[in-house]
Amino acid sequence: MHRPLLRHPRRRRGGRAGTLLPPSSEDIVASDVDEQLFLKLADVGMSENTLGDEDFQPLLAQKWEWDGPLTLVFHLDPRARWHDGRPVTAADVEFTFNAYTDSAVASPYRPKLHRIASVTQRIR
Repeated sequence: MHRPLLRHPRRRRGGRAGTLLPPSSEDIVASDVDEQLFLKLADVGMSENTLGDEDFQPLLAQKWEWDGPLTLVFHLDPRARWHDGRPVTAADVEFTFNAYTDSAVASPYRPKLHRIASVTQRIR
């Protein structure tokens, strides 16, 4: 007796990613690769508690703090570097957010970001 072959609807044959542009990556393989190449500012901890920010673990951000009830300030880890050794900057984070929310890019993740009004750099 043969069992039907079940595949994830977004998984491609051969495990090849369709695109490695994170804002437009929808298939599972590309998402897996994106997660290995690009750090989030922070990620949910082991308890998966998303109420408040106590359980979030720093990744690209070294730390964060609230500046009023609606503004979250992230401090990037100064060790964060691109593949060529250049530091990751607040401008890079701003650019990434703008790419995810740009209607021309049509990111499948755009609806998940609708509650964030903007991402901007702070001049020290």
